[in-house]
Amino acid sequence: MDYRKGRLPLRPFVVVDRNLYTGQNPQSSQKLAERLVADLR
Repeated sequence: MDYRKGRLPLRPFVVVDRNLYTGQNPQSSQKLAERLVADLR
């Protein structure tokens, strides 16, 4: 996986690479959880 970051600091940013799900910061937790749940369905 290549390094990626959001354009604006302190904004939600989620990256998915196969089975690795990661968020850039604590503000990303809701978006990350939504993505995980959607992918599990």
